[in-house]
Amino acid sequence: MGIFFKHVASVSRVVKEFSSGACSYQLGCSFLAISRLLQVVSFFLPLKILILISSDRAPSYMEYLPFSISYDALLISFIAMVPCTYVGYILAGVLHRLFLDRDLKRWRSGDLSPRYIKVKSKDKLVKLHGHVAKVLSEIILIAFSLILVLVMDPLMCLFLFLLMMINIRAFVERAFYKGEHDRIGFFKLHRRQYIEYFSSVNFIFVFVVLVGQIKLMDIGVFEALFVLLMSRMLFQAVQRFSFENIYISSHLSG
Repeated sequence: MGIFFKHVASVSRVVKEFSSGACSYQLGCSFLAISRLLQVVSFFLPLKILILISSDRAPSYMEYLPFSISYDALLISFIAMVPCTYVGYILAGVLHRLFLDRDLKRWRSGDLSPRYIKVKSKDKLVKLHGHVAKVLSEIILIAFSLILVLVMDPLMCLFLFLLMMINIRAFVERAFYKGEHDRIGFFKLHRRQYIEYFSSVNFIFVFVVLVGQIKLMDIGVFEALFVLLMSRMLFQAVQRFSFENIYISSHLSG
């Protein structure tokens, strides 16, 4: 367990190095997280529209809305949201690159020097800048995913959080600090394979729990589909976060 907390502290220092007091950097990472979120939403909305069209009745959650809306108006609203989410996805991606490049100029100018980490060269610092930005954006996306699931299904949120922590701990102990030619486990997996397969298996656990909730608890199909897609987005974010941690770990270990 010691290596886990040591790694978390080290990554926190690296993230703090670039994000502390850097508004452009923080905005760039936030827009990347928003872009990834809108990408998932733009995939979810057409599925929901097709389900609404094929359904003979309005979804059960309409009675909980703080305002009254007809079934047809709700359907039109969802249809109108599809192009909006695609435009938002592209716009957020453009803004991400704009703000991140603006912050990168500060580090390339030579006026800034690292305060919390040590780097061997300016080139390595510039490369680390992009990798850490992706790490921070995935952290933002993970946090937002958990909040959305918490609103819909608190028990599933707790389950996802525990699964995520088990994943990250396993990756720290078995993958992050392995060499490029090291192999892991009985199947002799590359460290990236190990992370990809391990994180993908979580989707099966989430699906089984959701099926149980639909059968035993008061959770609708629409809500279950939304939570399923959010959990998929969450573990994809964990996977990308872990891939970036491989690079950061190689920096931290020398």
